[in-house]
Amino acid sequence: MQVQGFATITFLVCTLSITGCANPADEIDVDDFGNDALELRSFGGDFWEWGANFAANGTIEVHEGEDVDIPDCLIWDIDTAGVARQTSPGVFVDRYVTEENDITEVDPLTGFAGPLSCHGVKAGPWYNPHFKLVEANGDVAVTVWLRFVFAGEVEIPSLGDPALFDLLQNNVAFSFKQDHIYAGPWWDGNIVATTDANLNKANPMRRLLLGALAASECGSAGLP
Repeated sequence: MQVQGFATITFLVCTLSITGCANPADEIDVDDFGNDALELRSFGGDFWEWGANFAANGTIEVHEGEDVDIPDCLIWDIDTAGVARQTSPGVFVDRYVTEENDITEVDPLTGFAGPLSCHGVKAGPWYNPHFKLVEANGDVAVTVWLRFVFAGEVEIPSLGDPALFDLLQNNVAFSFKQDHIYAGPWWDGNIVATTDANLNKANPMRRLLLGALAASECGSAGLP
């Protein structure tokens, strides 16, 4: 099975000092944070199907830096079938097949799905859920709560618990805001990647996938 929809592009030299790939840190957007919490609870059905009509859950490109206008900065091309990574000028290699809550490595010899890499699970109470990517050996690779990605297994304190503030200030590996992926929380981190869709609308499984890709988990090579 070959992942479909990966365009061939002209490869240029990516120079961060020229493109200015990091924006100044954003301020905390309290309203945005609150709306996101309500938004995730409003969907029914399986969590990998939430918001299927949103662009962030369909075919997207992920670019290094702060915009999507520089072809050389394209890292991953993702669609509903899987993930391909640009490995050299205009060359894409299929890396993962995605189906429901499973992420499966692509067998390089056959191009078809190979070993299971990770699968997503829902955890926590219905009023404050979080989501985990579990590796084939049972270890938790990443935990996602709302638009925050944590390394490994993390239990999310209740919304009134001071431990939650400490967790968000000190333990966020990546976060999503609009079309950007930040290292750390968005109010105190740098933009490390940008997509061509609004990640505020990405469902938990897409966020788990992006978190694993960025954090070098589930077999990912990580960010450049």
